[in-house]
Amino acid sequence: MSRKLRIGPGLAVALAIAALIAWQQWRLRHAPRPLIVEHQTVRTTGPLGVPDPPFVLSRAAELGLSPQQRGRVLRIAETYRREEAPLESDADKALDAAAAELERLQHTGKPATMGRASARGQAVQDTSAQLADLRFRTWPKLAEVLTDEQQQKAKAAWAKAHTLAVPGASGRKRGGG
Repeated sequence: MSRKLRIGPGLAVALAIAALIAWQQWRLRHAPRPLIVEHQTVRTTGPLGVPDPPFVLSRAAELGLSPQQRGRVLRIAETYRREEAPLESDADKALDAAAAELERLQHTGKPATMGRASARGQAVQDTSAQLADLRFRTWPKLAEVLTDEQQQKAKAAWAKAHTLAVPGASGRKRGGG
């Protein structure tokens, strides 16, 4: 008695699934690795730094600023905006250059050399640090105008406005870490 090997529909489906799984595993191992950019934090008071004068002006009613306080904050804001404008322009240029470099690296399919990408990231970091420093240098002038309660309200509003809300995140640490 001779037996013939029969390939039925079940075996064909099983072979197709195995081939698909093997192909996906191969693709994952040979896919270009994403470029990871390290993030560093600049000095802050509290989790997110201090508010800038335009932000305080935009919250004048909420903070209960008097007309005299508004006038003083407006003068501080005008000086701040003059100093901020070139820094914002530099930050925008640095961010555009970094994004273009990352895009270029992503489309080449070659492993990224960290030299150029790191330099672009450093330029973004430097201009961001300069903007943060400008806020810190300006805050004492604002603090002279605001009451303690207004300062606390301004800082809380700034933190709320600059916090990323993640749906379902409770802020509690989970797991064994």
